[in-house]
Amino acid sequence: MVKLIDLRPIQAEHLKTLSAYLDSLGIASIADAVDFVQDTKNPPENCRQKCIRLESMNIDKIIYAVMQHVGTSRPRQDTMSTENNWSAFFLYAVDCYVGKDKKNWKNLNAKAQVKYKKGNIVDFKWSGGKIADILNHDPLLKEPLLADLTNTLRAGGEAEIAIWPKLALSDTDFKMMAQLIRVEGADTNPENAIKTHEPVKEGVLVMGCATRGYGDEIRSLILPSKEGFMAYDRIASHIHDYVNTTITGIL
Repeated sequence: MVKLIDLRPIQAEHLKTLSAYLDSLGIASIADAVDFVQDTKNPPENCRQKCIRLESMNIDKIIYAVMQHVGTSRPRQDTMSTENNWSAFFLYAVDCYVGKDKKNWKNLNAKAQVKYKKGNIVDFKWSGGKIADILNHDPLLKEPLLADLTNTLRAGGEAEIAIWPKLALSDTDFKMMAQLIRVEGADTNPENAIKTHEPVKEGVLVMGCATRGYGDEIRSLILPSKEGFMAYDRIASHIHDYVNTTITGIL
């Protein structure tokens, strides 16, 4: 039986680092008081999430997540990973209406396909729906995101960037989530706590590169440069523009 790692000290240290980082960039942020926690046995999960709301940015929220690789987990880039490993990563959230048209959902999916040469990342290209075409035609994204991918890989992290829509959940889905997730710091019952405190109810998520660790070790959080962070914010701007013109028709 796999021993669950206590992720709380790792999360606490990383959130201090993230807060100082955002302050250094001059970005006002507010961290939610509650934590989303998954530590179930069926399906096996060990994950903690914290929502940080940003002000005056195209990125509406940063969802910090740290998870142990128990059972189903995020794909990893090598065969060295074990169930004693953990990954800490960011989901840059864009709050927006994504509609019910599956074609729109497909067009809001994209992934950075990385090209390697002698073990080094030398290039990448977006693949996926319409949003991938938009990002590929923005010359200001390539250099800072390539640097983020490269620096993350050199630091021993997971070099991966992806985008996908997050759909609003029904009451039935919430009841299922309430069995899998608890909300620390909320006084209400699990189902209502999730409805009240779920970090992202609907929108688009951008997954950035991840920090990796083993066991209880607290490894330094890998962060993008200022230019890298602003590139993620620029992606969020493209997502807002695409949703507004294609789905909601605001522009």
